[in-house]
Amino acid sequence: KYTHVGTFAGTPNNGNVTVPVGFTNLQGGAAVNQNGHYISVGNPYASPISVAEFFLANSDVLEAGNGLYFWRKKNNAAANSYAHLTMMAYTANNALGGGDVGNNADYYLSPVGTAFNADWIISPGQGFLVKLKATLNTTDAVKFTNSMRRAAPATGGQPFFRTLNTNDEAPLSRLWINLSGAADAFSQAAIGYMEGATLDLDYGYDGRILGDGTAKLYSKAAASNLAIQARPAFTATDVVPMGFAVTAPGQYTLSLDHMDGLFSDSQEVYLKDNLTGTTTNIKQNGYSFITEAGTFDGRFEVVYMQGQLGTQTPDLTNMVMVYQQNGAIMINSGTAEMTGVTLYDIRGRKLYQRDNINATEASVSGLNIANQVVIVEISTVNSKVSKKIIY
Repeated sequence: KYTHVGTFAGTPNNGNVTVPVGFTNLQGGAAVNQNGHYISVGNPYASPISVAEFFLANSDVLEAGNGLYFWRKKNNAAANSYAHLTMMAYTANNALGGGDVGNNADYYLSPVGTAFNADWIISPGQGFLVKLKATLNTTDAVKFTNSMRRAAPATGGQPFFRTLNTNDEAPLSRLWINLSGAADAFSQAAIGYMEGATLDLDYGYDGRILGDGTAKLYSKAAASNLAIQARPAFTATDVVPMGFAVTAPGQYTLSLDHMDGLFSDSQEVYLKDNLTGTTTNIKQNGYSFITEAGTFDGRFEVVYMQGQLGTQTPDLTNMVMVYQQNGAIMINSGTAEMTGVTLYDIRGRKLYQRDNINATEASVSGLNIANQVVIVEISTVNSKVSKKIIY
């Protein structure tokens, strides 16, 4: 952690402050529009500003389905650079909550409970990214006004975002789900329910994921990948499609980080794995799974009723995962028990065979080959499937 002690000189900003969406060409040409792009802005005042008032004042220039994105990188290549904030929720960018926890360990957990989003504030001088609409004029601008300003909360060392802790409440029911893996891989997604929200992109409430780490978790709506999703008033028959992306194969875990509203009571939350046909009550336990590297939409769903879980026979081709880890070929067959594994080179010559495995996981190491395509044939009691891997 680095602390800088300095002096601010000059007169603090007061009144309207605007950030034009067009910037002047450094070579003397016409202003260049930033339509449809992310731009960096920041609280220009010596006092906090209201998150809700900022969204409301800029509905003419900010694109629906995007949040406020706060850079919280801390020398960790696995972590996403940005935490996400909308009027529905805040999602952290790493397992520590996305910032300096220290004496302010509660900031990344707020809002929790049914905190009223009109009380959420951004600290003085804090910068963040916003995304502009695709059709704007160079004279349009992101606006900051005195009406957004709020009194500073009675706390020392303000974090970049917190609440004013008033007694107002909004009828929100939310849950935060974590995706975690080896080497600090982490991503968090929030799903929230409220009156007036839709299954389309709701301005100021839905937030697309902005992730550059080794893992990304998101829910799906309106053909968008959302770090934060607002959905209509809760019904137990709701089904929320989820997606994820990882840069490395291996074992990952999906778990419930925290929740509020009706989820804090008796309402159960289930994670359905459409690949293996398994379901888990994630209010009781996290769910660990094996995956190859890549992007996977549709494998997981969040559901809320036992009757929605159903049963299905998973496709062995999709269920079997083959990947390389620490010089070994790792094989996971999901819920299907393997009876044998055979490896061939691209010409069909047998390189390795192992029978009587009788397990859902196996590894192959010590092969005297390198830099070639290997065909891995996995046998179960009822079927066979082949996968290719570069070893």
